Amino acid sequence: MRHVLMRSPESRLWMSIQRSSLSEDNANAPFLVSNGTIFLDGDAELVRILINALRHPRMELVVPDKFDKWSALLAEVVYTY
Repeated sequence: MRHVLMRSPESRLWMSIQRSSLSEDNANAPFLVSNGTIFLDGDAELVRILINALRHPRMELVVPDKFDKWSALLAEVVYTY
């Protein structure tokens, strides 16, 4: 999973994981990483959509039928990246 979260070197996910691997003190990291576990505090459904996009070979976004949380998804992307 680590390689999936680190696909975008400009993202806050990448920065958090990178900082945690360099030092135990990740107080300045955007997301808390502890013992190899990253803690994401966003909407679980939206975070799952973003992680699935990172898993996709072309980083394509796949959303459920009748998805209507576009504004919230955009906010999650901005926060995460």
